[in-house]
Amino acid sequence: MKRTQRSITLVTALAIALVLLVGCGLVPPIDVEDPFGLDGQEVDVVFGPVATGLAPLSVDGTASGAFTFQDADLGDLPVNPKQLVNELGIVRATLDRAGGPEGITLSDIDVVLRVWQGATSYDDAAANQRAQASFSASGAVTLSATGGGADTTDYVVSSASGELGLLTMSGSDVANLMTILSELPATNQGSIAVTLQGDPDALLGGTLTIELDAWNGQIKF
Repeated sequence: MKRTQRSITLVTALAIALVLLVGCGLVPPIDVEDPFGLDGQEVDVVFGPVATGLAPLSVDGTASGAFTFQDADLGDLPVNPKQLVNELGIVRATLDRAGGPEGITLSDIDVVLRVWQGATSYDDAAANQRAQASFSASGAVTLSATGGGADTTDYVVSSASGELGLLTMSGSDVANLMTILSELPATNQGSIAVTLQGDPDALLGGTLTIELDAWNGQIKF
């Protein structure tokens, strides 16, 4: 009997210690690879005119796309996560015309990500089987032309970083994401929507296909 009481006391003490560590922010984050399945995905940014009566210096760009991704083996997490973050950036891009601008600057970038399972659309999914994340980038990404084909111009990142920003899920969204990543069906659904400004205005009427870099993620407690 004493041994049982001692075991219970030890388990209770360990649980309290873990809670205290979490409260102090001492539980280290866990690195996860490509948590939303966005790495290597391509989005087609279509450029239209800025809503102004003046000749535009930049043009509006919009993109949306759907994708699928698989469940992840997250192992035994010590406590429920508070956040999941995913670094989102650009690997390369291609403009759908030859002789494109030598340089392209992308700014005012807004991204909305939605993921779900068990339904054909986000709105139709059960409340605990859908989640979303978003961010608005404060900086800009610069691309430089590197050649291309008969009808295209290829670009690489020439700014200090191709990073767009951090997709961050927290609260009920991250709890729902844990359900999506760990429960059947194993194939999950996702959609991404992007709005931005493109400079120069020679991009007007063009489509820039961007390959995303989204390999690095972290679960935070």
